[in-house]
Amino acid sequence: MLRDFSNKLFKPLLVLVSLFFVVLSVERVSIWRNTGTLWADVVSKYPTSSYAQRNLGTYLHKTGNMTEARVHLETALRLKPDIPDAHYNLGVIWMDQGDFDKALEEFDLATGYKPEFVEPLATSAFIYSKKGDLEKSIELYKKALIWDPQGGYLHLNLAIVYNMKGEKDLALNECLQAIKLESKLVKAHEMLGQIYKEFGRQADADQEFIVADNLVKEGRGIR
Repeated sequence: MLRDFSNKLFKPLLVLVSLFFVVLSVERVSIWRNTGTLWADVVSKYPTSSYAQRNLGTYLHKTGNMTEARVHLETALRLKPDIPDAHYNLGVIWMDQGDFDKALEEFDLATGYKPEFVEPLATSAFIYSKKGDLEKSIELYKKALIWDPQGGYLHLNLAIVYNMKGEKDLALNECLQAIKLESKLVKAHEMLGQIYKEFGRQADADQEFIVADNLVKEGRGIR
């Protein structure tokens, strides 16, 4: 009799417990349906976590929500100032909003905490080239190449600045290096072709233009 009573009590209790965990699982799935909702949930529970604020800000930045991304990245940096990638992402937001000076400040902070951080070095170099300070741009691209000598894009961007400065021989050498490291860089082939043309090397120029054209037509080129 006691056994029957226990079974009758146990079965409904088991059903209730199972239902509780099903509801809990559904709630968790709803919250964690993407990275953004996951980190938003963590931030709501642990607002003083610099890690959570940084990750939510990074996610929002990637999805194009710049206003909220900036709020969370700035919060993360108030809580913990020495987060290099948070400074970098915040700098990119300022750059996208046209405030180059604030962007450069954040990039400087990023590399101050992490000298080998190539992205803020290269992005700062790009900004300086846009501002017309070609010497500073070259200096920063060279610094980035110390940490990433195999960076084909870095060599290409340095070639572009040398070309802007009128230093064609140096631009040519950097184009060749860029192509050696990444043969599908369409811009490198196009620029090399133009430099060859200016040097009177028409056959070499035509060859580079053909390579660039084929890369585009075949969908193999990298812009």
